[in-house]
Amino acid sequence: MELTGMKVHFLLCNGASCTRNGAEEVTKAIRQEIQHLDLGREVHTTKTLCNGRCKHGPIVVQYPAGEWYQQMDAGRGKELVRKLMQPGMESPVPSYIFRTGSFISNKEYNSGKEGGESHGDGQSRAGSRDKGGRGSQ
Repeated sequence: MELTGMKVHFLLCNGASCTRNGAEEVTKAIRQEIQHLDLGREVHTTKTLCNGRCKHGPIVVQYPAGEWYQQMDAGRGKELVRKLMQPGMESPVPSYIFRTGSFISNKEYNSGKEGGESHGDGQSRAGSRDKGGRGSQ
């Protein structure tokens, strides 16, 4: 698939935890809204496995802005796509943003505080395996 000309790329977590929490419905809603708004030449989606933020899922990551969105549902997914129609397609939807430079909670983001939740050792858990060969969830 040719991705030249794409302005936005959504990584849609469909790991086990996110799927249990409705990730497939989020994926379908985002893809349907892209099609409905005729954004297929500007917006691409990729279903991923675990993005390593399971307790906050379903997770959607927007690139190239690098914004992470937590606890997504079908309605929020559609809202996120509609937001792309506004000037400055990189604008985040603050009510459920998860990352702006570092991982922070919605409460901290909305109050303007710095810092927030860390990765612990600073490394992503995405793709890590437990002893049974399953991705961490």
